[in-house]
Amino acid sequence: MYAVKRKTGDLHISPGSDEERSPVPASAFILWPFQPRTQPDGKYAVVAWAHGTAAVLENCASSNTKTLWQPWLAPFPLALHGYVTFAPDYADLGVGRTADGNKIIHQYVANPAQANDIVFDVQAAQYAFLKLSSNFVVLGHSQGGGAAWAVAQRQAQKPVKGYLGAVAASPITNILELPTSSHDLAPVLSLFATPTMQQLFPDFDHKDFFTDKGWER
Repeated sequence: MYAVKRKTGDLHISPGSDEERSPVPASAFILWPFQPRTQPDGKYAVVAWAHGTAAVLENCASSNTKTLWQPWLAPFPLALHGYVTFAPDYADLGVGRTADGNKIIHQYVANPAQANDIVFDVQAAQYAFLKLSSNFVVLGHSQGGGAAWAVAQRQAQKPVKGYLGAVAASPITNILELPTSSHDLAPVLSLFATPTMQQLFPDFDHKDFFTDKGWER
């Protein structure tokens, strides 16, 4: 198998969409098996992999890391079993600005936004690579589990041709329900989600949750 390398012309970029349905560019990587599984129509079987939390900055994209982030959790095993594995970075992870230079905010655990990234990126890949089947399955873990869950919900409202189903492992379906007193990651996840809250809810003030010193850090 081989990975699409991160250089001009090779990194896959497609139009995604954030929670407010504004079009934004989103990058991804593709793993091609040496011997791809084929569908009855002779085209290659596709699985969309939605990764878990990698942070919220542009250079934290899976496609920007040597290991492709959580490689043995799903991407490598899927490719080794013959599935063309398509892995969106999510908007702002990989491509941090729009064509006109505006900053893209990674809408962390805004699951519908990541669902849009998955669906639109898969469709763009199917358009670019004609050997890919029109059918696909979504598999996600943690943040990606919530995204996979949201793809299934999205299907009820905006059906996508070829969608066969989703597997959501350890999904974050509601970050507000995380137990703040016992969950060690709760403060970190809350910090990651703050830019999303500020973008979606103009009245949100991070000072209600963070001290000035904590925010500066």
